Formats: sequence, structure tokens, C-alpha cells
Amino acid sequence: MNAPSVIVSQHCSCGRTGEHLHYSSNHDFFIRFALIFFLVVEGLAFVKGAVEGSTLLLLYKEERLAYGLVSAFVRELVAPYEYLTVVIAIGELIALTLTVAAVFTLHSLRERKTHEVTTVGAALLLSSGIAVNLLHSFLVDRALLQLPSRVCQWTPQCSQVLELARHAEGRFVAEYGFWGPPSEVVILVFSVACLAFLLAAALATKAVSVWQPTPTPVAPTPPIPEPVRPTAEIPAVVLPTTVMPVMPTKFCRFCGAKIPRVSKYCEECGNNLG
Repeated sequence: MNAPSVIVSQHCSCGRTGEHLHYSSNHDFFIRFALIFFLVVEGLAFVKGAVEGSTLLLLYKEERLAYGLVSAFVRELVAPYEYLTVVIAIGELIALTLTVAAVFTLHSLRERKTHEVTTVGAALLLSSGIAVNLLHSFLVDRALLQLPSRVCQWTPQCSQVLELARHAEGRFVAEYGFWGPPSEVVILVFSVACLAFLLAAALATKAVSVWQPTPTPVAPTPPIPEPVRPTAEIPAVVLPTTVMPVMPTKFCRFCGAKIPRVSKYCEECGNNLG
């Protein structure tokens, strides 16, 4: 698998935000229209069944008896193939779910593998469902070839009974209008168109580019300044010393001791110096 190119910009042309994946424009178109056609098919089938189930028709006694008899033989003949209708319904439901999942994961980068698997899986399931549906129609038509002989075994007037049943069926179809048997062809056409879109999308699942938003620049946080430490020691402050005044002195004339000049008595000999 080739790696897609990476595109980095502020805004993507598709309007999406956040990282996402881009496929080719053809792939986007195919997968989206496949889902639309799938929903149209299911809608047509639902309306057809609803119209058939709600259609009321007044039948004459002979028509009612003939239609009831033929319907009983029809149910008996097609009963072995009823399980195929259940298989077809389950397959269509799973295929529709996968198609919806493929559309929802179309641009997801994380779900890229899921998108590719669901796209291919839906195409395979739908193609299998169409094949099983055609097989069911073939088996039912082949089984109904035995209807005249079964009716003739029950009543000798088998041709008249079959004609009355066909006439009643024709009146029902006229009441259905567009939703009668011709609508089955319309449903088949839409189913084939849906399958074609799914197959085209499966063949175009090559990713082209990955879009990434431009990262918002973040302003750098200024560093916290460290405290300035002194490179030299601050000299100690020397406080001035107090100088005591010098007292004048004199000598005692009696003993010669040194005494303050203002003294009137000698501190050594005690003589009066006055």
C-alpha cells in the first residue's frame, strides 16, 4: 500500500478540522452514490411490500376459490426455497450496514483500514445477494412449472381454475399500479447500479493525501534568572575605638610617687600637698 502524501495547512478545502484522510474524488462519488442507490432499493422493496399487503380486492366466489386453491399449491411448491429469502434479507441488511460504515469512515485516518474492508465487504455481499436472488427466482419459476399438473390432480377442471386464478392475479396487479411485478425489474436495476458503484469504489480505495493542521507556535517560556552571587568578599566594617583622655600628672615632693596633678594629697604617702 503506497503511503499517501502529507499536506500541512491552516484550513482544508473540505472544511474539516483535525487530521483526516483524502481519497480520490471518484472514490468519494462512488461510495456516496452506492449508499444512495442502496437506500432507494430498500425503499422500493419496502413500499412494494406495503402496497401488496394493503391492497384489497373484491373477488367473485369462483375467483376466490380458484385463487385460494392455486395459492395453496404455489406455497407448497416454493416452500423448499423459502430459506433463501431469509438469507437474501440478512445479506442485504449486513451489506447496507457496511455501506453506511464505509461512508462514515470515508475521511478518517484512524479508520482507514475499516473503510477499505467495509467497502469491499459491502460489494461482495451485495453481489452475492443479487446472485442468490436470481437463483431463488430461477428455482421458484422451475417449481411453478409443476403447478398445472398439481391442480389437475385435484380437479378435472384444472384449466378453468388456472385461468380464474390468473385473472384474479391480473386484477391485483392492476390495483398495485407501479408497484406490481414491473417494479421488481426497477429494484433489480437499482441493485445492479448500487453494486457497480460499490465495485468502482472498492477499486479506487487508494488514499491520495493526509491533511494535517499547521501546529500553532508556542512562545518559549523565559528562563527564571538565578540570584547574583558576589564574586569578592565584602570587607568587614571596622568600628572606631574610643580614645580615653590622658589625665595630667605630677610627682609627690615627699615620696616622689606619680599622682594626678589635681590631687591635694599623695595617694602613696598621704602627705598634704596644699
